[in-house]
Amino acid sequence: MRKVVDHMKKILLIAYAFPPQNIVGATRPFKFCKYLPHFGWKPFVIARKVRRGAPLDRDSVLSPDNPTKVFRCPDIEQTRWHERGWGVRLIRMMMNRFLLIPDQQLLWNIPLIFKTIQVVAKEDVDVLFCTTPPFSSLIGALVAARITCRPLFVDMRDLWTLNEYSNLIYRGRLRRFIEDRLERIVLTNAAQIIVNTDWARIQMAKKYKELAHKMFPIPNGFDPDDLRNIKPMDFKKFTIIHGGSFYGERNPVVFLKGFARWINSDGSLRDRVQIVFAGRSSRLYSELAEELGIDNMISYMDQVPKKVLYRYMKGADMLLLFLGYDSRSDYVIPAKIYEYIALEKQFLAFVPRNGQCERLIRRIGIGVSIGENDLTAVENALRESYRRYLEGDTVDRGGRGMEEFQYIRLTKTLVDRLDSSGA
Repeated sequence: MRKVVDHMKKILLIAYAFPPQNIVGATRPFKFCKYLPHFGWKPFVIARKVRRGAPLDRDSVLSPDNPTKVFRCPDIEQTRWHERGWGVRLIRMMMNRFLLIPDQQLLWNIPLIFKTIQVVAKEDVDVLFCTTPPFSSLIGALVAARITCRPLFVDMRDLWTLNEYSNLIYRGRLRRFIEDRLERIVLTNAAQIIVNTDWARIQMAKKYKELAHKMFPIPNGFDPDDLRNIKPMDFKKFTIIHGGSFYGERNPVVFLKGFARWINSDGSLRDRVQIVFAGRSSRLYSELAEELGIDNMISYMDQVPKKVLYRYMKGADMLLLFLGYDSRSDYVIPAKIYEYIALEKQFLAFVPRNGQCERLIRRIGIGVSIGENDLTAVENALRESYRRYLEGDTVDRGGRGMEEFQYIRLTKTLVDRLDSSGA
């Protein structure tokens, strides 16, 4: 085994989030590290130091024979500023707004650059790979790539200046100009540019026509190993589950209103149906639920390890996906939809009409999409799902072509690009 490892090509992944941190951005680089050795690449990782008190997932570990080495860098953003005096908090707020561009993690680049140079020199790494967000990581990665004369692969899990929430991020023309310039500099100097969906590639290619030849999509996916031998939770009621955070347009407002209408149409449903919201912001809409008279039907859970969440999802009768209806989200396919596909569970998706997500749902043949504030459509979808539940039919018979979304195949796509680029 040692000889094989010694002859592997070497890749350094710069990933701000990496297990045991239990956040969605940690999954993609972790799965690449799991499967890269299968194709002759030895991974190294530089990630953020795990913050004390952060949600952890101790089950996300690589096998003992996986050669990946992980290095950690501290981040000043992890300082507990809210516990300091008002003067310190004010200074921090002004820094975030006017100095820390493009994001609050900018200062992480200082230890990142030094650690990257050190690892490249010591391990003789062949290529750098930086996954975002945060987008500030790309700046440090590019500086380190130029110093070490190594090619840089940029992995934009989310878009940067074309992000659907950019109107909430940018605070003036000057900041937008700076971020546009930073993005162009990074992408111009990147060896390859990876985006999450084909529509994201099209949008990026419109803005950077001269760089379009370097762009290619690798979506998020699922790992069958994660779902193997998972025992489903045994629920005694018709159970609807959402696992994840609520923010911006990704919220359950329309669902809750439609759900309340359905429940009020048949009083007996109150004792037969339940909702589970699991995530850091699970209680964000509890007041609305109380106003609608359904709060006592909802169980709120903080973020849980993935194996626990998978047990809940596998035992559920319906799953939920919230993306919102903003046309700027057309290019987005949330990571959890691939897990829903793998589970072959009924799910209700609130997504832009004719966007990438809705098209995927139609192509795969799993799930129901709602593309507008249509409470009647929500009510009808719930009624149909409940009917199937009473008949013992809660599995969608779709899933055509879902093998293409397995992480081992996605990693092979990455390796093909690494090899063809001469890295």
